[in-house]
Amino acid sequence: MNTYRHRVKIWIENGGIFVFLLTAYFIFYWGCRRNYFFSDDFEWLARAVLAQDWDGIGSIFAFKGRDFNPLFTVFLAGIIKIFGLSHTAFRVVGIVLFTGVSWFFFYILNRYFTVHRVIALTATLLFGFNVYISEILLNTSALVYSLATFFFLASAAAYMAKRRGLFIILLLAAFLTKETVILGIIPLLLVEKERKSRGFIFIALIALVSVRSVIQLTFAGSADSYTDFMDYSNVFIKLYFILLRSMNLSPYTFSLPVGAGIIAVVVIISLYVLIRIYRGQPFKTELSRSFPGSVLYFFSSWVIFSLFFSFLPKLSSRYFFFPAIFFWGMAASLFSLVVLYLKNKKRIYMIGGMLAVPVFLSVSVMVNYPLVQREIMDYRILGDFSLGFMQQEETVIKSQLSMDKDNTSRIVILYKMDYSLLKAAYQTVIDRGNMPKLLPFREHAVGGIIEPADLVPIVLYPGRTARWIALEETDRFFKGKIVEFL
Repeated sequence: MNTYRHRVKIWIENGGIFVFLLTAYFIFYWGCRRNYFFSDDFEWLARAVLAQDWDGIGSIFAFKGRDFNPLFTVFLAGIIKIFGLSHTAFRVVGIVLFTGVSWFFFYILNRYFTVHRVIALTATLLFGFNVYISEILLNTSALVYSLATFFFLASAAAYMAKRRGLFIILLLAAFLTKETVILGIIPLLLVEKERKSRGFIFIALIALVSVRSVIQLTFAGSADSYTDFMDYSNVFIKLYFILLRSMNLSPYTFSLPVGAGIIAVVVIISLYVLIRIYRGQPFKTELSRSFPGSVLYFFSSWVIFSLFFSFLPKLSSRYFFFPAIFFWGMAASLFSLVVLYLKNKKRIYMIGGMLAVPVFLSVSVMVNYPLVQREIMDYRILGDFSLGFMQQEETVIKSQLSMDKDNTSRIVILYKMDYSLLKAAYQTVIDRGNMPKLLPFREHAVGGIIEPADLVPIVLYPGRTARWIALEETDRFFKGKIVEFL
């Protein structure tokens, strides 16, 4: 009976944490509910729309460059099936999913790395209230990072609970959502002490990479996109930006020597703690004996993901997401060591250390909240522009279809137009002076905004589930046939 009551108590406490985080994020990000879709969103929404019909199910397994995220497409298709192409529904789902990621982060810190609940919750909020990762909630295509991380953290929790079958299933789900997340399995190899367990992790890693390679070669025809994507120019500058922004610090606030000094201090402290622990000189705390070494796990994850993204050609704020999670996990672990060390000296010191937690969190909220609201408005400007453009093109397409009285040819011409309208929208956002964003002009697209193959399924849904068959492309227009699924 006592065990049952204890489990109920734990479930209630964990449920309370989830509700608290959900409420906090709804307050912090609620303004994004009005934001329409933009840019990369349309590619994924078109795939998800086509997946509503059996004839278009192949869109789930389609490759485009390095993109192969079948579970993400299924996830989007499910939302569309229930709510339609409602941007409000997507934003709400995004906040709920982000809350799930944060809850698993908190749970792993507290349950398996024995970080005090107050410190773990504070680190979770400091991670969540971060303007540099806000794109994860403001851009529908960026939801792939939240979904992959949700599966990955769930798999890590399953591994630590010694549920290996569930670990493999969840890890595979994470891998089929966003393959980059597989880098997170490497730190488990570093911290796992048992040889058999390390062998198990290594086999799982090799198996997943092999499966992905076979899929890539079978469906995409080559692996070139995974060998030519690396960019060695400005690697150290990009790494500098990633490391600082994962700490929720702006690289523009400090001079280069000061910023580099901050990074160096964090790295030196982390290495010092690791050396003390792994030389058999622990800090006499419960944390240093926790499974399987929280500082090493989070520190190595922070470094691995930061290095990986620094080799990508262009930086995107969504690339700060993974490093930010692991930095704040490392910070929580290190701060727990400090608090427990002070407790062993004098309790008053420990109380003083804990009082720093709400002060630090309050400062973070006051700094980040107005910045996040400005980011929300930037994406609203881009979304409103996209909405007006999509409505205009919907009228063009439907008017041409209505002229096909026999409903047989379904030939549609879409004029390319120039980039002037898109340039004006981008300039409005740039003039606001907020965070830099990737603002692309698409070469084979209408107005540089959206390709016909993505435009047609979106504007005709839900009345029709249709796809675009390209017939001709010139400097002035696209000509294609619209095929409806029966």
